[in-house]
Amino acid sequence: MIGRSFLISCLFITVFRTPGIGQTGLAFLKLGVGGRALGMGEAYSAIATDPSGMYYNPASLALASSPQLLLMHKEWIQDAKTEFIGATTTLGQVALGISVNSTSINNIEIREGPGPAQSWFDSHNAAIGISGAYRFDSSFSIGVTGKYLYEKILVNEASGLAVDLGGWYLTPWNVRLALAVNDLGSVNELEFESTNLPTTIRAGGS
Repeated sequence: MIGRSFLISCLFITVFRTPGIGQTGLAFLKLGVGGRALGMGEAYSAIATDPSGMYYNPASLALASSPQLLLMHKEWIQDAKTEFIGATTTLGQVALGISVNSTSINNIEIREGPGPAQSWFDSHNAAIGISGAYRFDSSFSIGVTGKYLYEKILVNEASGLAVDLGGWYLTPWNVRLALAVNDLGSVNELEFESTNLPTTIRAGGS
């Protein structure tokens, strides 16, 4: 609820590195987490106060006043399932969090021609993150998330590391501005192809 406050929340997403469409992997990193954030069209980088902030802007962890736990389960098209678990706590000016973000698709058919499927396989993707934020004062904080990435398709596997960086600033006019850069990193080759991460920039104000 907004209450008596006036809230404007905006979101701009820009590809930081711009390979052509379809040339980035680990697309599950772009799917979004958290019911409130998804309900707001992911315009969330400046107002996150729950564990989903580890996904949108790690600096937002500093806005929480007590330990929190977030559990999310989502089922959607083509039997894709997404799970997100996030937990955060604060220790004075430091906030810490851990998250697991996983998307899987089961029973994908293997075919070599017309007719019944010859067999089935699963696809799994996961990101395990550890986040930290430091609140300098009531108007400024920065945060970082380090992530281990994993993907498996049929018998092929790949893994890598990525980092999210974020910050927010409360202006003298009581407008909070936020900026986050997500998924800077790399993943090793999946069979013969290297994977480009869907690096994005999020900016917002509230």
